[in-house]
Amino acid sequence: MLDLGKWQINPGDVIIAAPDCPDPRFRKTVIMITEHTDQGTMGLCLNRATERSVRDILEPTGLELAWDDSVYWGGPVQAHTVWILHDSAWATEQTLTVNPDWSITSNISMFEKMALGDMPLRHRIVSGVVGWSSDQLAAEIQGRGPWRQEHSWLILNDPDPDLLLSVNPDDLWGHCLQQCSLQTVSHWL
Repeated sequence: MLDLGKWQINPGDVIIAAPDCPDPRFRKTVIMITEHTDQGTMGLCLNRATERSVRDILEPTGLELAWDDSVYWGGPVQAHTVWILHDSAWATEQTLTVNPDWSITSNISMFEKMALGDMPLRHRIVSGVVGWSSDQLAAEIQGRGPWRQEHSWLILNDPDPDLLLSVNPDDLWGHCLQQCSLQTVSHWL
């Protein structure tokens, strides 16, 4: 858990880029926090489709799937890695639990399992991750130099799992922004 006083961020929560985010890599992004430790924080961007497909990345392995989907930009760190964010009911031996609703896996076994028709109920495949060093995300959100709070992240705690992957990715930022507004108002009441 990342404690920010009145706000907290737990794995499975999402952060939403502020409308005037100055970094074009993160403009209008929705990022699920997948891990937070004393060493730092990791997340996956959920709403930036790339031109690559799952078939493209599997071609060198010889694995064939009966379906294809876009690979999403997960973030600028470890851009060569492939991750799948999926519901926690589906798992391989290498799966890491994010929270009761979500898990992540980054291993060829996930595609081997999917090639056999064993699919998660919900999933998004991404390349790369977003990473923050120890205390960096808190500094960004709180506006501690060199970051400015008005360009910071908005926090959506415990988002509806169906919302995150059922909404068109191009519309996800707006939907999450609306949910964040409702959540903020409920904290005031």
